[in-house]
Amino acid sequence: MLRFRHPYTNIELRMLRSMTAYGRAVVPTFFGRLSVEIQSVNRRFLEVQVVLPRELSRFEMHVRKWVSAALSRGQVSVRIIAHFDESTPVSPVANVALARQLGAVWKEIADCSGLDGTPTVAMLAQVPDLIVYEENESGVESYIEDLQVGVESALKELMGMRENEGKALFTDLITRLEAVRQGLKVVESFKGAATDRYRQKLLTRIEELSPGLLDNDERLLREVGVFAEKVDISEELTRLQCHVDQFEAAMRSGNQGVGKTLDFISQEMFREANTVGAKVSDYQAAEAIVNVKSELERIREQLQNVE
Repeated sequence: MLRFRHPYTNIELRMLRSMTAYGRAVVPTFFGRLSVEIQSVNRRFLEVQVVLPRELSRFEMHVRKWVSAALSRGQVSVRIIAHFDESTPVSPVANVALARQLGAVWKEIADCSGLDGTPTVAMLAQVPDLIVYEENESGVESYIEDLQVGVESALKELMGMRENEGKALFTDLITRLEAVRQGLKVVESFKGAATDRYRQKLLTRIEELSPGLLDNDERLLREVGVFAEKVDISEELTRLQCHVDQFEAAMRSGNQGVGKTLDFISQEMFREANTVGAKVSDYQAAEAIVNVKSELERIREQLQNVE
């Protein structure tokens, strides 16, 4: 029975992993030598492309299974070259029936044209399916085991590069999250100023039109209350700050495929920031929320390459 080994049981998981990387391995086998190259670039979902020599094409699903067990996102290209010194998992067999039929046809043509009816090697080489390849069932497990060793070795190198790139991504995202937090503090410091200014503006206008009217007039209080509700950003700021904390916690979780979660949270952060930006009227607060949105946009760009 074939045993499937997870390639990364003993590998320490990093906080983040990039989707852009390359890995290569050359391993000796019982039949010769294997060269395995694996390259990955960013994609929203996992796409695996496998190029195998004809002799190993029957093992494509095994290769896909090993890659899918190790990676969760990205477009992954696997190219395997085999150098056979001894045996191969397929055996060439002459298609005797087809050869006999062709011989009869060539003889008929020769008889009609007066030419030599003996086929040459060049003629035979141009005939498709004259040689067929039958799968050799003996030693299949050995082929799979050696192929898995080669794929896992290349994956290990690729994963190392992904994790190194992930460290740089993690540092950059943490820095930008801190900039977002600082910007939100600035916005929060101005969240009651617009209501106070509007109230003062109404009092001044009322005093100009109707001197002596009390500032606690019910209509004035109602108007100020409606305005305060329209420009209140307390809930949005609370949700946005909560999303920032969730984002950092997800980054530090080390979960495989966390990029999808981070992408979703970043969309929610941007949506809340847009709402806040539409409500603030103070120049400093508006400038701060613009900077926050700029940092969030850079975060979203970086997440395109996070697994």
